[in-house]
Amino acid sequence: MFLGWGAVTSVRTVVESPWVGLVLAVSGGFLDAYTYVAQGGVFANAMTGNVVLAAVSLSQHAWGEALLKCWPILAYAAGVCASEALRLPRVWAAVRRPYLAILGLEMLVLSAGALNADRLPQPWVVVGIGFVAALQTTTFRRIGAFAYSSVMTTGNLRSFACASFHAVARRDAQQQRKALVYASVIVCFFAGALLGAGSAHVFGNAALWLPVALVGTAVALLVLHLRAGGAAPRPPAWHPSPRD
Repeated sequence: MFLGWGAVTSVRTVVESPWVGLVLAVSGGFLDAYTYVAQGGVFANAMTGNVVLAAVSLSQHAWGEALLKCWPILAYAAGVCASEALRLPRVWAAVRRPYLAILGLEMLVLSAGALNADRLPQPWVVVGIGFVAALQTTTFRRIGAFAYSSVMTTGNLRSFACASFHAVARRDAQQQRKALVYASVIVCFFAGALLGAGSAHVFGNAALWLPVALVGTAVALLVLHLRAGGAAPRPPAWHPSPRD
């Protein structure tokens, strides 16, 4: 185990090594900062921010800007639906290594954006990134034994604060480990956002090659994890995610 992080026990979610989760957190922070800086002030992952920005634009009668903020929201919803469809038993059985397939699709979409972003209408790039971001966050839900998000940080920050409180108040070793996990995720997300903003300013749309490399690293780490004995998930009867 890495840093004492427990193993995932649910067979409904991918058996993730901590390294996979941390690399995906870096990628998630990168994409949010990149789209905000280089794609018209919208977020790839933070739909709360997009909803607020759309509302602000509407209040200012900036209809075009409000519509631009809505495209990633719709793409994100479509990505969540696609991820849930993957969990249907007949779909799961038909797709070899579905988690690797999702990361492969994310690499393809980001590569297409890096190659064509200067020629495509801006909403198309944002829609593609929002779609694969939803696939990532809906599919990869755990890091070690703990639920987390690789593409947004509010829930991770809440979990970190809660675990830190109990670690101090109760001197609970398990809560100390939990706080360390979430602190690591938050730092990685922040580092990714810092890298994404800086790269967008320096390299423009070519900066998308960096998250392609990050997701490729996550693929390699996941393959190594499975070859080292990590069990491939076998979902039982499918249930909608609110019951997970």
